[in-house]
Amino acid sequence: MVKFFRYMQDPKATWQEWTFLTITLKKAEQMESDGDVAKVTRLVDGEVQVVGYRSLKPNILERPTPCTLTFATMKAVGKRAAGQELRRHERREVEKFIAWPLIWDGKNASTVGPKISEADQRFAEGMIRTGYLKDLPRAA
Repeated sequence: MVKFFRYMQDPKATWQEWTFLTITLKKAEQMESDGDVAKVTRLVDGEVQVVGYRSLKPNILERPTPCTLTFATMKAVGKRAAGQELRRHERREVEKFIAWPLIWDGKNASTVGPKISEADQRFAEGMIRTGYLKDLPRAA
């Protein structure tokens, strides 16, 4: 497995602080031969080494999924945290946010973020089990 760095990174951050995915070396080499990525080399312990591969094109989600976190979701979660009253569609976004650690869409890591509380886990599992949040595959 090798590091796959996104196209855009914080210019103030060092390469060790860049966000990345891990992909197989075979896939990285294929992407390099297709011209989609370039090797990232750095001086490590006095020796030039490949530290990963960086995308040459902006990364855009091919299509959002029911479990993709969006600005609307974050805005609704912020309103809830501030104690403001939520509209029906905002409540739905908050419910999706609560269930997010338990779902997987092939792009989002189900283990990212703080551990989900037992109460939120029971609530989210109930929504998934009853079909309230349909089309959300369970995390492995």
